[in-house]
Amino acid sequence: MADHIDRYPESCPYCYRYIKAIHRWENIPYEDSNLYYIVLQCPDAGCQKLFLAVYKEGKKEDSAEWVLDHIISEKQNATKFDPYISDISEKFVDIYGQAFKAEQMGLGDACGATYRKALEILVKDYAIKKTIKEDPEADSVEETIKKQPLAKCINEYFKDGKLKEIANRAAWLGNDEVHYYKLWGKDYEKLREAIMLVVYYIMQEKAADDLLEEMNNPKSGK
Repeated sequence: MADHIDRYPESCPYCYRYIKAIHRWENIPYEDSNLYYIVLQCPDAGCQKLFLAVYKEGKKEDSAEWVLDHIISEKQNATKFDPYISDISEKFVDIYGQAFKAEQMGLGDACGATYRKALEILVKDYAIKKTIKEDPEADSVEETIKKQPLAKCINEYFKDGKLKEIANRAAWLGNDEVHYYKLWGKDYEKLREAIMLVVYYIMQEKAADDLLEEMNNPKSGK
């Protein structure tokens, strides 16, 4: 890595994999310019797309002359979620899409806070749907869940241990995005990754439930 910049982006804006970006080209900053551009490429064989890292002039306390500010990539569509996730929460899909668009515009603070909201919507709508499915008489639980703090909702209604742990960590990262001090020192990209892990585990749970329902009457001796 060039010693005049603080770091390369840690993930690709197209495939979202963690990468060691390939340095393709950089500009020579114009005199008195406070921005510096580097063209990078994703090294993954299935992606290999180019994107632009934008650096701003570092301050005296920074260890490098130029500090990563944001990434510019080709216009992308938001993630397409499985219809099952849309069925759980269309509002989550919509708000996640808003966060994604803000990210594409380089609005890191705005997208971080919006990803945090999307996470809470997904968690609470999932908890509501799952609780009512298990107990059709539990309609009154909906308002209770909506008003609960996010952490309490996760710990009370998420039964799967791994899903609960991932959801809790996503919540911690999300809280960092809306508080003055970042306890975990991560950025919105890590929050986005955690949200997608929550989605992944919800889909895994559905796949397991579908298989068990399909094969709930095993034939004797087979």
